[in-house]
Order: sequence, then C-alpha cells, then structure tokens
Amino acid sequence: MVKYDAVICGAGPSGATCAKYMAEAGLKVVVLEKNSFPRDKPCGGALRPSIIEKFDYVKNGIKKIPHNVCFRAKMYSPSPENHVDYNPKKVVMYNIQRKHFDELLVNLAKDAGAEIRENAEVKKVVKNNGGYALQIKNKKEVQGKVIIGAGGMHDPVAKYLRKKEGQPEKWPKSDIGLVVMEEYEVTMDFIEDRYGKERTSYFHLKPNNLFGYAWTFAKQNALNIGYGAFWNEMKKVNIKDQFSKYIALLRKEGLVPEYLHLKNPKGALIPLRGAIKTTYSDGMLLLGDAAGFVSPVGGDGIYYAMCSGKMAAEVVKEAVERDDFGKKTLSRYQENWYREWGKDLQVLCYFADKIFARTERVIKYASKDMKLQELAVSLYNGDRRASDIKWKILKRYARDFLVYDVFKKK
Repeated sequence: MVKYDAVICGAGPSGATCAKYMAEAGLKVVVLEKNSFPRDKPCGGALRPSIIEKFDYVKNGIKKIPHNVCFRAKMYSPSPENHVDYNPKKVVMYNIQRKHFDELLVNLAKDAGAEIRENAEVKKVVKNNGGYALQIKNKKEVQGKVIIGAGGMHDPVAKYLRKKEGQPEKWPKSDIGLVVMEEYEVTMDFIEDRYGKERTSYFHLKPNNLFGYAWTFAKQNALNIGYGAFWNEMKKVNIKDQFSKYIALLRKEGLVPEYLHLKNPKGALIPLRGAIKTTYSDGMLLLGDAAGFVSPVGGDGIYYAMCSGKMAAEVVKEAVERDDFGKKTLSRYQENWYREWGKDLQVLCYFADKIFARTERVIKYASKDMKLQELAVSLYNGDRRASDIKWKILKRYARDFLVYDVFKKK
C-alpha cells in the first residue's frame, strides 16, 4: 500500500488549496474527490476581495476563467420602503462560477505536484496499525500519515473525528442552512444594460419572511440567482414556489430577461452557527465546511476554506518533519484558525440573529447613515474583523435609534 503524507477527502477550495501548499512544500499528497471536474456546486460564487489579497495566484488565475468584478451592491428590506445603495468606488466582490473556479484550484494543485483522484468517493475511515486510511469504492484503502476532511457538511472524516472526540456525529438541525440557486445564461448586452459597468449585485433580505436573504449576481454571460435560510424554516415552504416568486419579482424589476424560463433550483446544506468544538485529533484535521467555517451572516465559506487549507498544510509539514502526528502537534492548527477568525465567527452568529430580527430597522438606518452602512458591509464581505467592529456597530445602531426613531429626524 502506498502511504502518503496526507490523504484529503474532497477537492473543493479547502482541499485543493491544502493540496497545493502541501505539494509545494515537498509532501506526498493525494486528494480523493467523489465527482469529476468540471463539476458545479450550489453557491452564489462571490469571492471576497480579501481572497484576492491573501492568495496572489487567484488574482492571476481568475483572469483565465469567466468572471465579473462587482463595484456596487443594493440591499432591500422585506418591505419596499427601505434599501441601501452601496457604491464605494472599489471592489465589493468578484463573481465567479464555481465549476470554473474549483477546477482552476484543482489544476493549480496538480501543477504543484499533488495527486488528484476523481470519481473516488470516500466511504469510511479505517484505523490500522499504521494510522488511518480512507476507504473508497471496491474497498480500496488509501493510507496517510494524516487524513484530512474537506468534503463539506457530510464529510466522513468529520463524522469519524466528531464521534472520536465525543461530539455529536451530525449537525444539529437548528444549525443547518439550505442554499438553493440556479445560473441562467443571458447576453452580455443584458448585463451591461441592467447591471451596469459596476455589475451591481442585488440582495433581498428576509424574502417572504424567511430568516435569510435572496440574491442576484451578474456573472459573465450568466445570472446567479438564489436564496438561503435556515433549514428548519425552508422545510416549511414550497421551495420551488418561493424560487418562482423571487424570479417574478426580479422580472418585475427588470433584472431578468422576459425570455428567462424557470428551472428547478439546485440545493446544498451548509452549517450556519460557527465552527465545531474540535477540528483536530491524532492523525486528522477538518477544513472548510466540514469544520463549520461558514459566515452566519453571508453564508459564504470560500475564504475560510482556502485559509484553513493553507493553515493545515503548514501544520502537517511541521508534523512530517518531526514525524509526530499526535494531537498535541496537530492542535496548532486549531490554535491558528481560532486566532485568525474564531472570535469573528462567534460575533457573526450574534449579528446574524440581531440583523434578521430587526432587518427593516437595520436597512432603514444604513440607508441614512453611511458609517453604519460601511460597517454592515464589512460584516458581510469580511474586509474588517467582526470582533474589531462589534462595539462600533452597536454604538452606531444605538445612535441611529435615537436620531431616527426617538427624535424622528428624516
């Protein structure tokens, strides 16, 4: 049996990024991916500017795939009375299509020397005298000094680690969100006409009173349309009907062409209440969605996924050099990510509850107060640490309550 330094379950942004950095460090790494590329994933496909800043190669890489750069965003409250028009004259986000972006990251990992096995679905984790192995179809085992779970919410490595560390094997239903979306081909003339040179992105908060938001993002020759909310709420409604109503709203506002025909939206489950308690054990680590690294405010996880992949690669490199794959050595991974964004995820959980409980008021204040507007956008796109601006937001909100609701200033 070939023994790798690391075996990674899942070739999404976290797994591919981890494999790239490991291979560049001289480690022998293999990624097991259940699908084949190019493959799509239900997602808005919006990249934070901080991804481009942190990973230089992404800036050059996305030039080779279809993408748009968004410089403006409009956010609407549940009623038509209030909305925010955020136009900072700088990049708000980069809009990509996941089938192209994920394949780009996989190819970069391959170029660095990582082995990528497609159509290799991991069935379970196997413990043996030499550590751990991942069992794929035909009961073939792939062994590594470290195994890494990067396969999303239902990752088998995550399930094994959670049980091993005394945590629930499944996510609590109250922590799960559902994202539904579809991408529609449109002409560039339509995008240029309706979304402008700024490639304006549209957000409709709490559509039909669901605890979440709907969006429309202009891609290159495509519109990404979707909405996300907690699963407990989504299961109470007819999802196809809700999606159809949102398309009708967009058509009324001129944001989709008349010829657009409704398709059944694709769906994906994501964790929305922050990271799990323990993301490491002896001989194993968890990355990205498998660890719960998703923003409870925006529902985005690509930034956390890629950062966690890089962090894991650095810790595993040190473990290989020391020939020590125990919990104490691998615990540095959790120390690193918690220092980087652990408190931020907790703060984002807090604000997600507050924002969606008071959406109408938040949008009203942000439409009048540019300072609050900038702070609120920072929560979404992560250009400032949530833990650094928590009290600034709360103070600003209190100030606006006095100004606009108590003293009734217009």
